[in-house]
Amino acid sequence: MLQSVVLVAVAAAGPHVSMLVLAAGYVFAALIIFYLAIPTTGRSLTAISAGHDAVERVRA
Repeated sequence: MLQSVVLVAVAAAGPHVSMLVLAAGYVFAALIIFYLAIPTTGRSLTAISAGHDAVERVRA
């Protein structure tokens, strides 16, 4: 229901507003990924995928 209301509101506002809302969503998603990402600098792909010492590096 809420999606329908937002869709109608953005469509009525015009293409510039809809692109602004889309861009804001991408920025919000990028900030969440940046904040929650596991540090991978200097680690091999096998260690990252196996989950070795990921918790210790995040807490350190």
